[in-house]
Amino acid sequence: MELLTAEIRAQLPDLGEQEGEIDPIAYVKFFMPDTKWTWYATEFDGEDTFFGLVQGLEEELGCFCLSELQKVRDSFGRQIERDVCFKPTPLSKLRRQSKVGGYYKSSDDFMITYDFNDDDSQDPTQFFNFMSQLLGSGDH
Repeated sequence: MELLTAEIRAQLPDLGEQEGEIDPIAYVKFFMPDTKWTWYATEFDGEDTFFGLVQGLEEELGCFCLSELQKVRDSFGRQIERDVCFKPTPLSKLRRQSKVGGYYKSSDDFMITYDFNDDDSQDPTQFFNFMSQLLGSGDH
């Protein structure tokens, strides 16, 4: 799969072009299958360097290179892919859900998931407390 088509190249603003924007637009999404790693490009220098949002172990804005994305392979030899269904999207819609009290909550799509950890397998009290708060006590 071609990671960066001529059509996408033509859409991407030049590096620094969205610098003053409150909510820059991502024009292309790259991802490593079966991992948390995702790269959203908001700008491109026309040769090799993107600027955008990178989500992996952490989430940050910064530069990344097309040449590096093309080289990466996982332990099974799989490459980074481009999401062919991705449409230009403001970064505010792409940012990870905020972590609140042991669970993730996204106000945009109402997705709530519980962040299980090793302690939960020993003592599920925190999970049950979370579910009680989420579902309410039933005394409405």
